[in-house]
Amino acid sequence: MPHNVEDDFLAAYHRLAAGAPIHGKLRQRLIDGKTLDINQSTVALEAGHSRTLLSQRAPGYERICALLFPAEAFEAGSKLANQTPSQNEPQTAVGKIARLTADNLALTAERDMFATRAAEAYLAISLLRRDLSSLQSELVRRTKIDQLDDTEDYVSSEQ
Repeated sequence: MPHNVEDDFLAAYHRLAAGAPIHGKLRQRLIDGKTLDINQSTVALEAGHSRTLLSQRAPGYERICALLFPAEAFEAGSKLANQTPSQNEPQTAVGKIARLTADNLALTAERDMFATRAAEAYLAISLLRRDLSSLQSELVRRTKIDQLDDTEDYVSSEQ
């Protein structure tokens, strides 16, 4: 089974979006309280591959490039969609196939962008739920400590 580099880039992108990088330098930046920008350099570092593939928008990396450069993907999709023939021109089978292929590419890019945003939202909600749970347990712990302190103060005042 051949190794797919684009899948490595996509997995790295999703780890960075979730705030859970595995690369040491990126993890250290999070520990230091710095923010991680999701760009071609950080995704390539997290994936362990060269960023040249991303910066040159190499063929075969369309999905990750659409995530990293959404404005370019949207412009490309809109240019392809605007290339439909006018109503007065006769439509040949080849022209219809080209138009439908362009529409399919634009819709695929849009679908991937929405799927990524949905995945990012899901991960953000999961992280917030985890943070909420830890804060609730911290609140319970502190409440118990306060109750113990109040009991000790009451006992010492009676003596």
